[in-house]
Amino acid sequence: MIRRSWVVALAVPLLLLSGCSYASSGAPPTVVCGTTIWSAAAGAVVQDVSSGGTVHTVSAGLNLFLRVSKGCGEGASVSIRPSEAATITKVARAQDGRIAAAVIQPHQTRFRVVLRRADGTTKTVRVELGPLPLPTTTRSPSTP
Repeated sequence: MIRRSWVVALAVPLLLLSGCSYASSGAPPTVVCGTTIWSAAAGAVVQDVSSGGTVHTVSAGLNLFLRVSKGCGEGASVSIRPSEAATITKVARAQDGRIAAAVIQPHQTRFRVVLRRADGTTKTVRVELGPLPLPTTTRSPSTP
């Protein structure tokens, strides 16, 4: 009869050699200018829109992750037009206190993000997304 301790002693090295692991294999946190803007198993794709441009896709959590400044020294003021089209849910700040990166949750498929710099210049980012998924609802089965 094989003792239980021997079985465990043999099984553990086999699991390690087979590549099995109980550790999480999620993406590392998304950090901009020292601020964690996303921390989940699905990693976020941060799009650099500091020079303007057009965004066509959402990333993790159906959010937009936008880098609105080139570095962490000087950021920008960020506004959504029309304001009801999206919500800014998290920001990373630059050293000047303005926004360096923003996490934006879209409510509409088309809107603009306006970036205003301290020197008075502005850049516009057009957001043109495909259809957004509808929120799921839970229904209880109906009985006749």
